[in-house]
Amino acid sequence: MFIININNKGENMNKWTKAGLTALSASLVSVSANAGSLDVAGTASITFHSDQAAGHGNPYSHNESITFTGSGDLDNGMTIDYSHTYMNGSASTASSLKLGMGDGGTLSYGVSQSGGVRSYDSVIPTAKEEAWDDLAGEANVVSGQSGDDSFVYSGSFGGVDFSAQYTKNGSGNASDSSVGASYTIGDTGLTIGYATGEDGSNTDEDVTYAKFVLGGATIGYSKMDVSVSSSTNDREVVQYGASFAVNENLSVSYGKAVVDFDNSATDQESSGASISYTMGSITAAAASNKETGTGGTSGSEDKMTEVTVSFAF
Repeated sequence: MFIININNKGENMNKWTKAGLTALSASLVSVSANAGSLDVAGTASITFHSDQAAGHGNPYSHNESITFTGSGDLDNGMTIDYSHTYMNGSASTASSLKLGMGDGGTLSYGVSQSGGVRSYDSVIPTAKEEAWDDLAGEANVVSGQSGDDSFVYSGSFGGVDFSAQYTKNGSGNASDSSVGASYTIGDTGLTIGYATGEDGSNTDEDVTYAKFVLGGATIGYSKMDVSVSSSTNDREVVQYGASFAVNENLSVSYGKAVVDFDNSATDQESSGASISYTMGSITAAAASNKETGTGGTSGSEDKMTEVTVSFAF
């Protein structure tokens, strides 16, 4: 550290001033050389969305996202990875800070995180959208656990992939927590998984799934049981579907989701088909979904058709 005495005058002062500025310049150069860097990627898309049941206004929309990513190494062999996404000019819609611990797995914290039940509640393969996406009963199909300001751990040991998530006060003043594991059986193409957790203080969630890959085809099945204490709002969610990669550019899929409510004789049933085609950095995709018995209400239904052209840069 250099101290410049402003009371000195003449040649001595100039010498000390030059010495101080030289040291400061070297310090700035050193900081610049050691500073990390951020990579930037983004997408832009135009979407036509027809919600036939709701009859909303302008069906056309424009979306864009910008993602900043960076990484660094620690002296102890661990790594740090950072990701931050802005969407449609809004504040952060997804962000994470990950600590890589080598064979010990990865610990992350951030917004829009998925681990445990949230990672396994929707594993059905799709070319664009799930069969229940953008329909009125969507919330009845997926986990209610929060992924914001959440801790997520992931790791692989002996061929078994583990995942866990914890969100303090994720559901009001109660915390969300879950843990899951999956295993791929040799070279059979079959992966099985299970996750269990608590959504707040009164809801338990359990998910079991299986996924089979054969050539360009992927088939998936999952069942989620949601148990709400001291109520009759329990439900069972069964999903199944398949996708097929026709070639390296074209993929198609079909899926279905059925929600069996404990307090209703009417099931919520969603079905949908998707298709996508990629040409370099451009992807054109379409999906059409239909739902009946929304929320267990007889005669209630919803439909949607969506076509998107997106550009990656």
